[in-house]
Amino acid sequence: GASSNSGHAGSLDVSMSEGKAALVELASLQVESAYRRHGVDITPEELAAVAALQVELGVAQVLEIFSPKRFTKAGARLGLRPGFAVDLCERKPYGPNEGEFWDLEKDEDVKDLEEMIVYEQPELLTGGPPCEPFSQLLRISAARADPERRRRERETGVRHLHTAIGFYRRQYDAGRYFLHEHPDGADSWADEKMVELQRLDGVFTVNGPMCQWGMQFHVDGRDESYVFKKTRWVTNSRTIAEALDQGCVNHTGGPPHGHLHLIGGVARQAAAYPSRL
Repeated sequence: GASSNSGHAGSLDVSMSEGKAALVELASLQVESAYRRHGVDITPEELAAVAALQVELGVAQVLEIFSPKRFTKAGARLGLRPGFAVDLCERKPYGPNEGEFWDLEKDEDVKDLEEMIVYEQPELLTGGPPCEPFSQLLRISAARADPERRRRERETGVRHLHTAIGFYRRQYDAGRYFLHEHPDGADSWADEKMVELQRLDGVFTVNGPMCQWGMQFHVDGRDESYVFKKTRWVTNSRTIAEALDQGCVNHTGGPPHGHLHLIGGVARQAAAYPSRL
């Protein structure tokens, strides 16, 4: 039978399942860190109660990997409970290595993230692992690239892709949602594990250009021009898939607009999502 633990702080009583009770220790680290940052004292009893409540309610609705704060930042504006972002420029939010920068090349960082996701139980996990090793531009310039360097970069790209897919599968198996994004022309879509992911029941693959979401840049003193950047998405949320399955207005009957070519600095700028998305 199920057992329960409870914490008490004033009139607050929190009961939880045996499985969730196992997450309280990790939750306590996050709560204690947050109180310390704000210079607020908390008793052990209060700490246990707040941590238990967080676990019972679920901590995050959106969490993102291989990405700086994008969806999590937007989620907070929409009233969602944002989790954290995992990227080389982002720091670990809590735990024994709090404040260190993430690096999912390290096995210990992958393990830290696994434990945090078990605790956070995000309703939606988004991911966009580096696409450069799979890009069309890289294939075009392959003849000029150092073969050994390109091989190493490709191996690293595949490891990152497979790490992301592993976390998507955990979300899927837990009955929660994931969203993966890569350029439509990237050859990562032919990766065996990615093909397997897309074949799962209830998983949708859709395409949509970034110009539909208002991606525009200034180049060489000209007026803002739209960036087409056809993007492919994989998700197990029908609602998200339907929202992202959009076409350029040039083909759907809207007011026509011109497109910039994705070269040089424009390609780098296009890595950031437009605010409408």
